[in-house]
Amino acid sequence: MVEAIAAISRTFLDAAVLVDENRRVLHFNHQFFALFPKSLARRLEGQLIDDLLCLELGGDGFDPISEALVSGSPRRYDEAKGLFTDGPTLSLIVSATPLLNDSKPWACLVLLRDVTDLADVQSKYRQLQAVEAQARARLESKILEQGKLIVERGEELRRMQEELTAYRKKLFI
Repeated sequence: MVEAIAAISRTFLDAAVLVDENRRVLHFNHQFFALFPKSLARRLEGQLIDDLLCLELGGDGFDPISEALVSGSPRRYDEAKGLFTDGPTLSLIVSATPLLNDSKPWACLVLLRDVTDLADVQSKYRQLQAVEAQARARLESKILEQGKLIVERGEELRRMQEELTAYRKKLFI
């Protein structure tokens, strides 16, 4: 079974790792291998996945492998952070699919899609939106302030015109 998954995993564009129910790495593809420094990557097979990769979702750790194995159904998580041992921290889409043998999970195939660039673009876009909203709010307050000033000046001008009209009437009487 591992050989069949190994053959298929070579075709994946995303990093893929197969772990057994004891969380040991059974197989991985080249994309997963490339996530680690060569000194560590050479000895990935047989390692505990927890020693290689820590996943976070919203700042909290989570375990898609255990969730998939316990539930017996696939799990997918967007916007996860992957902290690789001696490697990069990436924004990932994590998919964990349990592999069943006689209705009992014996392994989990984990796919890791690197969406770091997309996440960076979205983050920058949100920052630009926030800066734009602040600039818009400042402009609105400045416009309101200028509008109030115009109204005040208009009132002063009206009062002065009334005083001037009253003064002219006194002159001609």
